[in-house]
Amino acid sequence: MEPKKDEPTDLSEVILNENTDTNTEDRKSLKRPKRVLHFSDGDLEEYSDDETDTPDTNKVTNQIDPKTLNWLPWAWYRTTCISSKLLDGCDYTAGT
Repeated sequence: MEPKKDEPTDLSEVILNENTDTNTEDRKSLKRPKRVLHFSDGDLEEYSDDETDTPDTNKVTNQIDPKTLNWLPWAWYRTTCISSKLLDGCDYTAGT
């Protein structure tokens, strides 16, 4: 006997099975998050083995001898060196 479209159905015999993985919950409870970020659509937990905040140590530096440059390339070289150091300093102070 199938219910008609407008007729309400009886949901008293419906059994809801909740699928939980106890192994995942146990492992998650053992590890404490390094930091928890709260957003409007949920929480993000960061653990210590996630991406680390280490700076890149493999910076490539150009070996330019400023003594061999003419005046205009020398001025451009010095300007870029000073501005690069100034930007690094600004990034450092903004990060603390």
